[in-house]
Amino acid sequence: MGNNLGFQTKLSVVTIAIVLVTVLCLSASQIYMANTDALVQGRAGLTRVSATLAKSVDLQHALMQRKLLIDRDIMRTQFELSGFPVPEVLMDAEMELVDQTGGEMRKTILPAIKHGSGYLHEDNAVARRTAELTGGVASILQVHEGSLVRVSTSLETPVPLWGKGSYMAKGHPALEAILLNKPWEGLVWLGGAWRLAAYAPFTDLGGTQVLGALEITHPLISEAFAEFVRNVRIGEHGGTLAFDSQGRAIVEQPDAPEETRAVIEAGNGAQHKSVEISTGEHLEVVLHTFEPWNVTFATWVATEDLMEGVKERLIRNALVSMIIPLALSVILIGIAGRVLLAPVRRMAMLADEVASGNYTAAITYPARDAIGQLAGSLNSMVFRSREMLSEIVAATRSLSDASAELDSISHGLTENSGVTARRA
Repeated sequence: MGNNLGFQTKLSVVTIAIVLVTVLCLSASQIYMANTDALVQGRAGLTRVSATLAKSVDLQHALMQRKLLIDRDIMRTQFELSGFPVPEVLMDAEMELVDQTGGEMRKTILPAIKHGSGYLHEDNAVARRTAELTGGVASILQVHEGSLVRVSTSLETPVPLWGKGSYMAKGHPALEAILLNKPWEGLVWLGGAWRLAAYAPFTDLGGTQVLGALEITHPLISEAFAEFVRNVRIGEHGGTLAFDSQGRAIVEQPDAPEETRAVIEAGNGAQHKSVEISTGEHLEVVLHTFEPWNVTFATWVATEDLMEGVKERLIRNALVSMIIPLALSVILIGIAGRVLLAPVRRMAMLADEVASGNYTAAITYPARDAIGQLAGSLNSMVFRSREMLSEIVAATRSLSDASAELDSISHGLTENSGVTARRA
């Protein structure tokens, strides 16, 4: 079937095929590079979002620290306005104690401390007023057998391992500072959550014996800030969560349990990670550990969401960009075909003229290429044919002259034969 196609048709088909293959290769390469570049830019955007969150966390920490110190001063003022702490030798308080980090409960008897007109273990007025003024949870702790026992608190509802009777055991940095009559602020694990706490020691009237400490605490991450953290995302996709060094979720994503579990299990190592969840979906995760809290904030988005619409746009653009080269190639092929076939057509016309008897015709083609060689060969063939015809004509004329001479000789012989016959 291909043998029946004309030269220009074959040239057009081959050229269009070359253009098509070239455009497809270039488009595939561009799609791959653009896809890779889009993924890199998406990850960079995710990193920028994480960096912005880190600045917000740092600002939140600074504000909370400032507020915490102010709240501690407010509690100290409220405590001092209510009276002076005096150990009561003839008054004891029987309490059930429990280690705030977990442990068995036990009963003990604490010597009572009189404060104003009442006793600390019976009066929560100072703690409640402080809580109303600061919005935090206030407690008064008493030194007992090398530990700090909460004898008064603003907590209205008992919280496991936190509240009246819970105590801070030996080895806690806050306890060590209080026993040295120094204030302390930092993170404490209370009631199953991290809280930012500040402590101020109080002493007897002589200032020689540390009787206990004033405690004011706030959630490390308030519900309002936790909601802000959850809403840190790329567009409408992904989200942000926070977890501590032990893998405990501080800020969760309730609507994304699989993602939350996978991100927390991935740990807090590298700043950027690619994580696969049980559904087979891949997540791009950027991690940032805030050292003062020892809490890692993980901002994540599904790779498919990060690349949403990119491949479709790239393929659509490639198809659109393919139409223009193909259209131009068809036009150029038509023009090039006419230009390339023009000398071939002239050679065909030359052959027709020679066939009709015109051996003086010739073709001019200055280029020294295959068509030029063909044109030269055709001119040589016409020239040689013209020479051969000239030789044939000359030979024909010679043969005609010789025939006439032979005819004259034959005529003379005939006459001589007649004379001879008459004589005989």
